[in-house]
Amino acid sequence: MSNKSIVLGNLGQTPKLRSMPDGTPVTTVSVCTNETTGSGENRTEVPVWYKADFFGNSAEIIAKHFQKGDPIYVEGRLIPELWEGDDGVTRLNLKLNRCEFQFPPKRNRANDHAEAGVNTDTNSETPASDDSDDIPF
Repeated sequence: MSNKSIVLGNLGQTPKLRSMPDGTPVTTVSVCTNETTGSGENRTEVPVWYKADFFGNSAEIIAKHFQKGDPIYVEGRLIPELWEGDDGVTRLNLKLNRCEFQFPPKRNRANDHAEAGVNTDTNSETPASDDSDDIPF
């Protein structure tokens, strides 16, 4: 059985395209999400970082159309990786492999979306139905 994780966050750096020895394009990005812990006055946001690998056409598109801070939607297989730092402390990396992505709506770089073939026309959205009888559970 395989796992699938969905991460919606922001890029931690501008993606850089590189090539594997066989010539396959690859881009690795860091994605940050914010987890809220506590409540009331004790409520804090904790950043959670993920690394995501993209290959082929996806790697080229991400390198061309995304910049540091841009929102991104990533789906992939979550692989936890433990490693020990120079200080002897064991740390955890969260890595997404076999990734797919989507352009989430953005307010400023709409021209990039149009070039990528993504519909940025917000008037074409159909309002969601509020009919809770359609929920299958």
